[in-house]
Amino acid sequence: MIVFVRFNSSHGFPVEVGSDSSILQLKEAVAQRQGVPADQLRVIFAGRELSNDLTLQNCDLAQQSIVHIVESPQKNSQDKEKTEYSCVGGVPKALKREPESLTRIDLSTSILPSVSAGLAVILDPGKNSVSLPSEKSGAASYNSFYVFCKNFCQAVKPGKLRVRCSVCKQGTLTLARGPSCWDDVLIPNRIGGVCQSQGCNGNVAEFYFKCGAHPTTDSETSVALNLVTTNSRCITCITCTDIRSPVLVFQCVHRHVICLDCFHLYCVTMLNDRQFIHDPELGYSLSCVEIFTWLWFLADTASLVHSLFQHFPSSVTAVQAGCPDSLIKELHHFRILGEEQYNRYQHYGAEECVLQMGGVLCPTPGCGAGLLPEPDLRRIVCEPGNGIGCGSVFCRECKEEFHEGECNSLLSPPGAMAQKGYVVDEHAAMQARWEEASRETIKKTTKPCPNCNIPVEKNGCLLNFVSEGILLLSQQIMDIVGFLKSQFICHLLICYIFIVSGLIINFMQLFTLILWPINKQLFRKINCRLAYCISSQMVMLLEWWSGTDCTLYTDPESYHKYGKENAIVILNHNFEIDFLCGWNFCERFGVLGSSKVLAKKELSYMPIIGWMWYFLEIVFCKRKWEEDRKTVVQKLLNLRDYPEDFWFLIHCEGTRFTEQKHQISMKVAEAKGLPKLKYHLLPRTKGFAVTVQCLRNVVSAVYDSTLNFRNNENPTLLGVLNGKKYHADLYVRRIPLEDVPEDEQECSIWLHKLYQEKDAFQEEYYRTGTYPAVPTIPPRRPWTLLNWLFWALLLLYPLFQLLINMINSGSSLTLASFAFVIIIASVGVRWMIGVTEINKGSTYGNNDNKQKQK
Repeated sequence: MIVFVRFNSSHGFPVEVGSDSSILQLKEAVAQRQGVPADQLRVIFAGRELSNDLTLQNCDLAQQSIVHIVESPQKNSQDKEKTEYSCVGGVPKALKREPESLTRIDLSTSILPSVSAGLAVILDPGKNSVSLPSEKSGAASYNSFYVFCKNFCQAVKPGKLRVRCSVCKQGTLTLARGPSCWDDVLIPNRIGGVCQSQGCNGNVAEFYFKCGAHPTTDSETSVALNLVTTNSRCITCITCTDIRSPVLVFQCVHRHVICLDCFHLYCVTMLNDRQFIHDPELGYSLSCVEIFTWLWFLADTASLVHSLFQHFPSSVTAVQAGCPDSLIKELHHFRILGEEQYNRYQHYGAEECVLQMGGVLCPTPGCGAGLLPEPDLRRIVCEPGNGIGCGSVFCRECKEEFHEGECNSLLSPPGAMAQKGYVVDEHAAMQARWEEASRETIKKTTKPCPNCNIPVEKNGCLLNFVSEGILLLSQQIMDIVGFLKSQFICHLLICYIFIVSGLIINFMQLFTLILWPINKQLFRKINCRLAYCISSQMVMLLEWWSGTDCTLYTDPESYHKYGKENAIVILNHNFEIDFLCGWNFCERFGVLGSSKVLAKKELSYMPIIGWMWYFLEIVFCKRKWEEDRKTVVQKLLNLRDYPEDFWFLIHCEGTRFTEQKHQISMKVAEAKGLPKLKYHLLPRTKGFAVTVQCLRNVVSAVYDSTLNFRNNENPTLLGVLNGKKYHADLYVRRIPLEDVPEDEQECSIWLHKLYQEKDAFQEEYYRTGTYPAVPTIPPRRPWTLLNWLFWALLLLYPLFQLLINMINSGSSLTLASFAFVIIIASVGVRWMIGVTEINKGSTYGNNDNKQKQK
């Protein structure tokens, strides 16, 4: 199994250990890696220090868990007692208890006391903690906490309770005592501890929750739902009488239980009827379900509900009052509604707040903006701005168009505004909007009955018939599009546009040379834009033509820095289109035009791409370090005053991965006493070390990037041209450049360790199909497609005109010449594609090549 270690609060690295390994063995593995004695290391996980004799299973360390290991000596345990009284809300010594791992704490007893009825029987009397997991599982099998994961899952999921120091925000704090109730977790500063990080004197615990359904980073937190728990004793739902799990427990005296589906429907119903209860401290919330709500949920058809509420309208209003003292205090529970309904809930609260403050709502249908005019102001203007307001002017009293004199009475004919369809008062305006929202909700979740036209179940036969017809039509369209993408004529047109536009741009770049002695920075900015016009056509093929999905796995904090700083990007070199995925990464964050690479000298002679790189001041090398060093250093130093944000892409392996090259590389690793790599070649450190030295204080970070393709796909540039869709996963770690050693030898050691980590990430990906980070898909920008369409419209029209003129001329020689040009262009494009193919790649790193040179 893989455990991710944060050593002395630095960036994490993976450690591969057996699931039955002890903490001592984990320490020894980290000690060997970091070059420190194992007896000086201390392992901290979930608020406590783990002793050497414990196994990873007993510590509930699951796959991809993050542990903190510190080298500092243990701080004085007497400080723990002091922190209990220095914290706000400290508890007396009599209530202290020995700290335990947060993975074994069950706070349900504070929500479900054993003396209460209802769901309290889920817990055995006197049960203080959940039983230990079985030895076979390797991790805890119980779900004591539930959270709403708003980033990835967007649903209620089992959660994990974690703790960190409130000062340094690291998980190196050991608790003085474990939390005994939900208030200990939700209310800040109630529990103290001792932070074991060097230089940190923090003594206050800060609890947070993480989603347990997928790998998470330290910074990714989820919202705790303290009223949601596991229905382990099979208590029936108060509304539908089904047995579900998990369930929500109202904090009324009876501890009524409701399943999450019924709670969702209950909230939507109350939201549509605008019957949320206002509390001065909490805001707008709901109480326990009242007996009359049972009729709503027990109705077998929508017609029964309609007839019931038509004859007994009071039963609907009776839902307002539930069990006494049962309001939901944590409003995060209403996130169970989903994003759309939760936004409606927030809008509802804002509107109600405006009305209670003496404001008015714009009576224009579709607007309803909240306005806060002066109390004695009669002429109200709905000022447009910031996307709010429609500009209408109306009377505060009658909600008609503004007029002088008295307003029309209720018996008078409707005014001009009412005749235009405007509403009379706030209640009507709000009711119209909410009824429309209700109709939209019903429309999405039901279909009309063919006989009575009443909304019934969505999965009816008519809907299935229509859906199947639409799916069949769309499938036929996709088949036709796929057939066209694979046709040779389409490939010729794409290559024609790329070659002709590329040569035109190369010619334009040649003319920009006159700017170099006059204004070097202007020369660079222009060439960045011109280079984008070429490279974006390649990215267009990947993004739009083949429709390849590129999922980015990274830290959310690092994500916001991408594209806003200079960086060195380390890429693995295993696939034929890994350079194209690297360009796609640059494009999504707006640095494609200014991206740099360390490329072999032969590529500089390639038309279009190679010539474009020459004007971009790309660093070319002959792969003979004695000859390259001076040139590389000079080229890199020239980039220090580059006017655009740039990413410097580098393949430290020097050549693309093949089995033959890998065997030779591992022989070199064995001779040098270096750990063998399974999925990478041995990195060549000199080029990277010089790059770091030359670009230090210009580049902010190193982006360690590891690329893989799902389902063991073997992507090719020819496959992309044929419109084949691939699924790429890119894992990016942002490492500040300050963490990279300046000394060349130390930098070399650092890079070898980095590639050992990359190898572990590859191993984990092949085993699980995922990376230990948050997956996200950066938004696709339209500029690559628009650029290609511009060149297509510009170049295809004269081509078709030329073809028509040649056909009309009837000259065999002209047609033969045109066919010859087409053949030459096809051969040229096939040669350019062949440069990317693995079996036709360079022989650099092969034994055969070395023997030939000898």
